[in-house]
Amino acid sequence: MESNSDNDDDIEDAAWDSGDGASSSDDDDDDASFSSLSSLSDDDEDDDDDEDDTEEMDDDTAIKTLITILCEKEEFPAQQRNGTIADLARLFIKTLKADCHDMITERRAQNTNRLDAKRDSEKEVEKVLRTFPDLIGKRSTKRYPRVANEWIPFNAQKGDGKYPIECLTERINVWGIDQPNTKGIPFIHLFVRLALEFNSFDEEERGGLLINNDTEYGDYDYGDGTVLNHLALFEDPSVDEELDTLCLTQLFRLRQSNFLMKKDILDYNVLRSMFGLYNFNGNRRFYFFVEWDPMPLLETLGDGWSSLRTVSDNLQRFRVVFDNIIRYFPKTGIILLFRKIDGAESAFELACEKIKRSVVLNVVEEVLIRYADIFLPIITEALFLASVDDDIHLDCVYFLLRRLPAVLGDLRLPPRSVHDDNDNTGSRSLTIDINADTTGRKNGSIGGTTGSEDDGNSETNRTNTNECCHSKNRNEYDESLDDTRRTRKRKRK
Repeated sequence: MESNSDNDDDIEDAAWDSGDGASSSDDDDDDASFSSLSSLSDDDEDDDDDEDDTEEMDDDTAIKTLITILCEKEEFPAQQRNGTIADLARLFIKTLKADCHDMITERRAQNTNRLDAKRDSEKEVEKVLRTFPDLIGKRSTKRYPRVANEWIPFNAQKGDGKYPIECLTERINVWGIDQPNTKGIPFIHLFVRLALEFNSFDEEERGGLLINNDTEYGDYDYGDGTVLNHLALFEDPSVDEELDTLCLTQLFRLRQSNFLMKKDILDYNVLRSMFGLYNFNGNRRFYFFVEWDPMPLLETLGDGWSSLRTVSDNLQRFRVVFDNIIRYFPKTGIILLFRKIDGAESAFELACEKIKRSVVLNVVEEVLIRYADIFLPIITEALFLASVDDDIHLDCVYFLLRRLPAVLGDLRLPPRSVHDDNDNTGSRSLTIDINADTTGRKNGSIGGTTGSEDDGNSETNRTNTNECCHSKNRNEYDESLDDTRRTRKRKRK
């Protein structure tokens, strides 16, 4: 959180105003240039001359006078035409360019010279970038404290320092804490568009959106991912709603312009990274990415951690992730909840241990009731998959049967017949047909490949015994099936 106390302001002002490197070499050059320019008039100034009235000139008059001089330069003598006016023009361009670069790379939280979306329009900032397009890819050369009174130098020649588009996402306070830059985030789409137009970055960096400029200085780890990750992950409890809206607006614009692609969600681990957000449930950016591509929710990392296992220690996150998995993948989702990966505990078991079994069961029940219209039709198939997969905990079978016990009534025993088939190895396979009639005639046969029978009394007795057993089994099956049908009719009524 940014400190608002007078003490913090005094410390920050003292830190930035100190002479221990607060100004860069570029600033020193500019100061020297200004001194040189001032000497142009000081050398020729006479003590008896009237006081110069240019300092009293208002801004509009001064600018109009300068434009007039530049436009009528050729009418001035050679000394002014090729000397003072030309030097002034070069210094003006250099000074203006440096000031623009400072504005788009300034990150001090309380510095009013940085970009401000409430003051600066997108059209105005675009004019600056089109006038000096090389500034888009020019790193910052400023020196910022990571803690009070301690300085971390940036060396643009060595590749240190942040690019302007990175400075748009973050601001830094006197304590060295990075915070979301709500004044600069609204310009991200503009910077990406112009960076692509002027080829300011490599193709794979996509206008700076995917540039990863993480750098380390001693014990300090500066930076935490791409601009895309910042847009997805930044949060600040003091401005949560405003920040969520600003970031979401930029994400929509980037997607509409094809600067942000579907594959980036998985390539840059966006969804999995969002599981750790403080305000995870109310984050509209999470739903933006899920609705665009829900597949990363099914991803399992190399160490066996699925998305559900990752959030199994937090009830709020578990509810949101499970809800979205069932919403888009009802059959796979319920299996994923109970799947044991590499012999480890399932996500359901972990959640029961870290939260509470009764609470977890209530969450699962609520979600399945919410999506009953898409979940109930696939219960039979999910039950079959859970029954034959050894990596799925038996709780899954029990849970599915509790949801729809009548599914057992839809199961049918396959017809069985008595056949004796000889294969090449001499083995025999036996199939019993429960549809054998009661007159003593058998549909199947026991014996050789010709289906012949013995006429002995013992064979006849065995046949009659088998038929009686078959008839009894068939009657028991029919009675069980009738009971199931009657139960289902009562439930429907």
